[in-house]
Amino acid sequence: MKISIITPYLGSDQTEQAEMFLADCRASVEAQKPHRTPFTTEHLIVNDDLTDPKGVAAMRNAACRNACGDYFLFLDSDDYLGEDALGEAVDIAAAHPGKCVAMKLKKTWYKRESELSGHEEGTAPADGPKEESAPKSADPGLNTADPGSVLGVLIPAALIKDITFDEDLRFYSDLPFMTALMNSSLIVSAEGAVYYKRRHNDAVRYPALDQIRDKGRYAEFELSCARSASKCKNTENNGAYRALEGYICGFAVNRLTKGKHPEGLEWDETALGHLSKAVGLCSGDYIRDSYKGTIKRILMRLKNGKAGSARRLASLYVMNRKKKGLFGSLSQWKWNIYKRIFKKLPIRKDIFLFESFLGKSYGDSCRAIYEYMTSSDYSAVRDGKPIRFVWVIDNADAHIPGPHKKVKPLSLKYFYYVARCGAWINNMRQPAWYEKRDGVIFLECWHGTPLKKLVFDMEDVHSASPEYKMTFYKQSRIWDWLVSDNGFSTEAFKSAFLFPQERILELGYPRNDLLYAPDRDIRAAGIKERLGISKDKKVVLYAPTWRDDAFYAPGQYKFDLPLDLKIMEELKDRYFFVLRTHYFIADHLSLTEEQKEFVTDCSRYNDIGELYMISDVLITDYSSVFFDYANLRRPILFYVYDFEKYRDTLRGFYFDMESRCPGPLLYTSREVADALLDIDGIRDAYADKYKAFTDDFCYLDDGHAAQRIVDAVFSEDNS
Repeated sequence: MKISIITPYLGSDQTEQAEMFLADCRASVEAQKPHRTPFTTEHLIVNDDLTDPKGVAAMRNAACRNACGDYFLFLDSDDYLGEDALGEAVDIAAAHPGKCVAMKLKKTWYKRESELSGHEEGTAPADGPKEESAPKSADPGLNTADPGSVLGVLIPAALIKDITFDEDLRFYSDLPFMTALMNSSLIVSAEGAVYYKRRHNDAVRYPALDQIRDKGRYAEFELSCARSASKCKNTENNGAYRALEGYICGFAVNRLTKGKHPEGLEWDETALGHLSKAVGLCSGDYIRDSYKGTIKRILMRLKNGKAGSARRLASLYVMNRKKKGLFGSLSQWKWNIYKRIFKKLPIRKDIFLFESFLGKSYGDSCRAIYEYMTSSDYSAVRDGKPIRFVWVIDNADAHIPGPHKKVKPLSLKYFYYVARCGAWINNMRQPAWYEKRDGVIFLECWHGTPLKKLVFDMEDVHSASPEYKMTFYKQSRIWDWLVSDNGFSTEAFKSAFLFPQERILELGYPRNDLLYAPDRDIRAAGIKERLGISKDKKVVLYAPTWRDDAFYAPGQYKFDLPLDLKIMEELKDRYFFVLRTHYFIADHLSLTEEQKEFVTDCSRYNDIGELYMISDVLITDYSSVFFDYANLRRPILFYVYDFEKYRDTLRGFYFDMESRCPGPLLYTSREVADALLDIDGIRDAYADKYKAFTDDFCYLDDGHAAQRIVDAVFSEDNS
């Protein structure tokens, strides 16, 4: 048996990312092996003509005319086959001559290597529940394929002679093809054969077909449905028509009630009209038998041409599903007040809102900017009025000097000041629901020089939300200014955030100003005394970052202390250890009474900059903390116990750590202990590399970055 595998490769898609996808696709075909039934393959990769593009339908038709297999399989260039998928499907095809065989379609965000290895513990489900393409009442014995997709269906070549793809359909050319196919042949299922449909996490530079914003989508959908209906009769025992009805109704339900409407397209009267006409192809008996309650009423209104009424009913349905209690949840109540009342009040340009790490601390560059603006060196006046400073802080007891007001994150007062402030100074992404009003200045300070790749420079996203790239893109479009600590960061931010260089302030990090403060040593002594650390002990700060693949929920990451404290205890006569986990970490470290004699957990300490000042050595991994700490010219050790996994699978790096880091890469707790025992030797061995590192990354930090940024953004000339 010979299998012709057909893969269109659009000319417009031939980017670096598309080539990586295609490499996975080809590798998956080459890895297929027969089970009981011998087979061979030919893989036809059809390249589009860049000067005269034809589209996927035309490319598939051309390949079908030239293919010579006994069976055809359509495989998109950004998808791949599971292990032994073809062997399983071929065996079932051999047992059912002349029938089509449908593989199990699984959506994934991940490249082949990660997906087939089970990717990482804690990774979110690839796509949640499958779209509602057919109701549960449909007879599974009729046809088991999705009529909206030809992908992963092994098709006898004899059937292809009489069926072609409609070349004037861009988005929905599969539907008429599959409807005709299902009308002429039974399709059996191969549950053990998996076809992986790759989701695109970068819809800005490389959107999948279903992510393309095109106002003509719904007109084409109606046309595609009409052509599909013409290929088979609407009779009670026609499984093909029943599957078509299930697809159309499922499409409408998903778009109106499940957020599947393509972003950027509005539900105008024209789009709703096309959707209504498509649903009109379905029989009323089918809708009444297959759906219940509000969903049935929505579909019947669409069928009867009452598209506007169906849309309003769908909106109420969505609103009621989201409600908790009679009037909705407390957060919904506050958000509605924000949207309907607070946002309609005039902006107060004299209100400056400060937020650091989601309100978890009074620290970082936001703190430095605030302290400069409340010092005697700055005239805190805006729009002719004294500036009113507001801090978003979760801890009401946090000590914040100067004139200010505290508000808790997501409190009603928080929504009020978010709506009315004239400036928002932040170091994280703002909430996804926030819409910046005209006249507001959003200053994004960010929170570090990046070693690990960020956002659009990442290939796969292994964190809790695979849609991280698109969420980040929308949020970063709101920023007016983005702070950068050096030229290296500027280049990284341009590519990682797709952010314009003219709005990047390459002026140094205000958070590092305290490392150059004239009273630094006096302040450090006071901090050590408050923490109960003996003056006789050298302080080791251990500050690791979080791991993308270990989490409880978005923004709440797991943490198991990888540094063996039993080994570190051997050094307790010489060193005192300060532990500082990333602010994303949800776990609290549990220390025994014996361990507390030489270790303290400062993960909830307000500002890590103060911990830099008291420490004699830094131990970290891939965190940006070492870029800041290098300003102190003190030894840095890199405990990278999962180096290869982090570099090759989870994130990747912007530079080679082994050649550029100003300290040794260590892989075990024993190596860390040995390095601490020879810390003077480490200092001498890395002196030249340390000097080169600070020249490259710390040249702007001088104690005056906050002043430069305030002058650049908030001077009267810029207001």
